[in-house]
Amino acid sequence: MLRALRINGKPDASNEWGDMITQSLLAHIPLLLKPEAKEICNIGLGAGVTAGSALAYPVEKIDVVEISAAVVEAAKYFEESNYGVLTDQRVKIHLADARNFLLLKNNQYDLIISEPSNPWMSGIANLYTREFFEIVRSRLKPGGMLCQWIHSYSLKADDFAAIIRTIADVFQYIQLWELMSTDFLILGSNEQIIVDIESLYHSFARLPVAEILSSININDPMQMTNFYVADSRQMVSWIENQKILTDDLPYLEFSAPRYLLKNEHLKIIEVISNFDGIPALPGDPNSILNKEFLQSVENAGKRRKFLYQANVSALQRDLNSVMGNFIQAALNGTSDARAIQALVQELLAYRSVVKSTKDRELVDKTSSIISTIIPDFVEFQKAVLGEPAKFYWPFTRDSRTELSLELQKLINEADQLSKIGAKQQALKKAEEAFKIAPCYPSILKLMGILSLDVAGEEKAIPYLLKALVCSPNDNELNYNLARAYSARGDRDSAMHFIETAIENGFNDYRIIEADVMFKPLQDDERFQKLFDKRKNDDRIH
Repeated sequence: MLRALRINGKPDASNEWGDMITQSLLAHIPLLLKPEAKEICNIGLGAGVTAGSALAYPVEKIDVVEISAAVVEAAKYFEESNYGVLTDQRVKIHLADARNFLLLKNNQYDLIISEPSNPWMSGIANLYTREFFEIVRSRLKPGGMLCQWIHSYSLKADDFAAIIRTIADVFQYIQLWELMSTDFLILGSNEQIIVDIESLYHSFARLPVAEILSSININDPMQMTNFYVADSRQMVSWIENQKILTDDLPYLEFSAPRYLLKNEHLKIIEVISNFDGIPALPGDPNSILNKEFLQSVENAGKRRKFLYQANVSALQRDLNSVMGNFIQAALNGTSDARAIQALVQELLAYRSVVKSTKDRELVDKTSSIISTIIPDFVEFQKAVLGEPAKFYWPFTRDSRTELSLELQKLINEADQLSKIGAKQQALKKAEEAFKIAPCYPSILKLMGILSLDVAGEEKAIPYLLKALVCSPNDNELNYNLARAYSARGDRDSAMHFIETAIENGFNDYRIIEADVMFKPLQDDERFQKLFDKRKNDDRIH
């Protein structure tokens, strides 16, 4: 059932798909980048979706600061959408003014998520000033992070930029991420914000994280590139001359209401669409996962530009240009559910208003071309029209298709060659299969295991992680990831995956003891405890 939370008649939260993306990602994006966060403060409860999403991670404590008791009462009606946040023992609701709460308490947090109401609402602008962000900074642990919601609708372009400028005045490093087309978040920290792709895969393998993200059509860590916009390096020329919002000059308090019925969204998007943002990544930029991530970021930037150009062409009443930009946006947004749904809505709208047969044919032809690019486009059309829809991942491939006889033959040949020790030849067969179907979990798994024995851990880990997202409880996958990370010298990751493999039924300790790839773990106390536990279990039985 569709539900919305209104305060004084104004919607502030809902369980509608677009709002769920915004509310969920306000937790997921910072926690995917900082998965070790244990203590969180969430300013503004709303429907409770953001705090509830944070519970999918191994957090220990969430302080939710909400000024209205009525909002807390209303959040009970969103229990299915907020994952029972009000009854989770890790969550404490504080009925208080957020600024005073942070000012008067000495609590220290790994992450503070601020999602107040719109800045044109009375009293809200003081949650966007330098002094407020300085209070936030003082309540963050070393390496802590701020996540600030901001919107581009009904807001002056200079005010949007001034908010970013003000945060950048307090935090050395900032990033801008796009949630929905008019919703954004800003991350601020005094330590460099690193996008660790392997860490994203580790988090996606957590079932609660995967389930929530899947509900908003995010099934793969590489899809997170669709949301990344820029960091302070790209934004400096835009924000450096903007006002810094302060308590003693509450400019936003008076400017924001004046733009309530104006729309400078396109002005903001014009600037944002010209950013060629590249996030800070760990390790070798030419590693397999980093190269793929950067290419995906580039494609997302192109998709953003084409959608902006489509809006400009619409204002110029150039239907041919609009449709051409839609096709280009589809080509660069094949993994972006938001972009696909936006294209569906736009094309349905154009189909209902164009007058001439020629224009209708152009719109229909565009829909047909995009359906060829993205087969799941048809399912998005059903969803928009309120009809039952089933989505497959990736959207560009019908996952119902069985493995072809050719593919099955290649996989069988690779298996047989591997069993007789011909690993090099087996890998060649697997590579042939991968070229034909690079998204099938069984092929990814085969590529990973064979690559580990033939080409080493650096080539194997990307394939194994991609397969793990599809099958997080596969004990063979977890075991081979443990081998790979042990060979690399990453003891923590190796221990995590070997423990997960054992939890999921990998119980042949003789294989573990004999595996030379675990040699770097031989002196690790945690590794030794695995065998001590086995000996105790053997004595019991």
